[in-house]
Amino acid sequence: MRKFINLSKYRQKELNSNFPELFEIYGAEDSSQFKRIAVSVFDHWLTREEFQNDYPSREEHLQRNEALYNFAKVMAANTEVLNFKFKGKWDKCYPCFRKFSSTRI
Repeated sequence: MRKFINLSKYRQKELNSNFPELFEIYGAEDSSQFKRIAVSVFDHWLTREEFQNDYPSREEHLQRNEALYNFAKVMAANTEVLNFKFKGKWDKCYPCFRKFSSTRI
């Protein structure tokens, strides 16, 4: 099981000011400051038909998982990776940022 360490109050305030629309983004609402991206392990975006008819073999499934895992390792090695959860209720909800206590991906 992964463990997390809460960031300092100063860092929490800094991140909250950097990501004021985090609750809206988390709720899949549009944001004027941030853009969404998507990552694929395929060499092209799948059409609906390709997706619906995709029944990979076990070997292919493992290869796709490894490609996604390797991408995650590269991203984690080159960027700061944090976890967050929301505390509070509805209109008084705020994010609590945490860092990972292990490097396992």
